[in-house]
Amino acid sequence: MNRWIATIACAALVLGGSAALPAASPVQEAPQPALPSVGQPLTDATLLQLLDGLGYAPKKLSKGFLIAIKRESWTYYVQLVLSPDQTKLGMNANLATAANPATLPASVWLALLQDNEDVDPSCFYFNRKLNKLYLHRVLDNHAITSAFLREQIDKFCQNIKSSADDWGAVK
Repeated sequence: MNRWIATIACAALVLGGSAALPAASPVQEAPQPALPSVGQPLTDATLLQLLDGLGYAPKKLSKGFLIAIKRESWTYYVQLVLSPDQTKLGMNANLATAANPATLPASVWLALLQDNEDVDPSCFYFNRKLNKLYLHRVLDNHAITSAFLREQIDKFCQNIKSSADDWGAVK
């Protein structure tokens, strides 16, 4: 019984004594832009925060951000950019430059058109002013979570790799 009383007395002393210790001051962190609520569109600031949180180390571009993703022997470079009215989030990958696109066989262009079915909702497009071939994907800019964005980026990278034989012929 004396041991029981001693244990209770010791516990009371420890508990009572701990209340007298000064409280640790909270660590001050730099303010972060608040992530949008579900259904709210991303802004450049919250898109940057999402990409950082996913570990992509985005680089700021004149429009949007560039991320580099290394997987196996591939490095994927993906631009993420919000539309001017911020209703859409676009992903772009610069795949190839055609020095003289008119001299490429029709079979090269046909293969890319056929690949559009397999990479949907991504699609190939050619910028004739720059003679560059891109893969592009558009998302509605609402309810974009970290998990959803990672899934879309992963699928976009899969589209790039699965169609590499066809877009690699554009030179």
